[in-house]
Amino acid sequence: MFGGPRPDNSESLILSDTILNPHWEELANALQLIGCIDVLYLANVQLDERTLQRIEESVRQKGITKFDLTENGFGGGEGAQFAIDVLKSNRSVEDFRWDTNSFHSTEDVYKLVDAVLEHPAIRRLYLVDSLNEDIAAIKRLFGGVGTDTLLNVDVSFNDIKTNGDRCIPVFLSKNPQLERLILRGNHLTDDDALHIVQALKSNTNLRYLDLGCNDVSNEGRAGVYMLAVLGSSLSDPSDLKSFRKPTLIGVSVANHTCEIHGIFGKMITNVEDESEDWNTKIFLNNNGKSARWNRGGKLFWLHAARHHQGSNVSRLESEFSGDGMGLVPHVFACINTCSTYWKRTDFTVRCNLSVLFELVRDWKGPEMYQFHQA
Repeated sequence: MFGGPRPDNSESLILSDTILNPHWEELANALQLIGCIDVLYLANVQLDERTLQRIEESVRQKGITKFDLTENGFGGGEGAQFAIDVLKSNRSVEDFRWDTNSFHSTEDVYKLVDAVLEHPAIRRLYLVDSLNEDIAAIKRLFGGVGTDTLLNVDVSFNDIKTNGDRCIPVFLSKNPQLERLILRGNHLTDDDALHIVQALKSNTNLRYLDLGCNDVSNEGRAGVYMLAVLGSSLSDPSDLKSFRKPTLIGVSVANHTCEIHGIFGKMITNVEDESEDWNTKIFLNNNGKSARWNRGGKLFWLHAARHHQGSNVSRLESEFSGDGMGLVPHVFACINTCSTYWKRTDFTVRCNLSVLFELVRDWKGPEMYQFHQA
């Protein structure tokens, strides 16, 4: 039960049976003779406490890097204790999965989470379909000391209800090293999602966030989209024109590093009308690109959309009425740089000169000329 491909957890569970004990004893003896075990997994098999203890004794100090326990049908706390003991004796584990295994008690959850946080090498953690709505386990995980090593956390399909708790956004707002967070398949609400993406404004490390299959309404997804991607709030979720009203400053200070899955709902796709310059998917971050690339694309397409509406100059005047002249060279440079740096379609190339011409002609053109003449 070690090495090789991870088995399909849709297979039938092999129940614990005394008739299999000689087989497990032979396996434990074989494991003890192996010098190094890179991957250890036990999937779709139920083992009693004695067998687990025997296997744990055989895999101590074996240099395990991937440790997987999936759908084992543990009857009590023996499974959690087995996992803890293996982690303690193998400080090389980088990838730990506890999947579709219920916990005997909240204390067992805490002990396992603490063992993960105390571990010096774990980078990828999967606690999937096992926590049974328990937000306390999430608070323990994200509120504990030792999360600096975690780069990928998957707590999907746990039916978690926060009941207003803010442990997840508080954790993200501190800009930890975490790069991927999977919250799919829980009971996060509109309010939960909004607080989470608000925290991303001060987070530059998270590259992927999955909020799919939660209790977030279409209106909630619209609000999350506006706040996370465009940096502004959606005052009236029923007003689709609100999607066309982000400001350049708001977009500039939005998050440009995290690709968010699960926020592209019906209300947002409805904004994709006949205007090819206002495809809201274009504004979504691409985690395969740099923050500069994402930010530049958003700013250029915002200028392009306003140009199509004939509102570029009026919006610039209203947003930068105090220091319009000082911003002129920066705006021009932004349009030129972003359109060159962020070529996605032929429309980008076609629109670049049109936008620049409109601004030179109608926005601060006479003032710049007079300033130059003086």
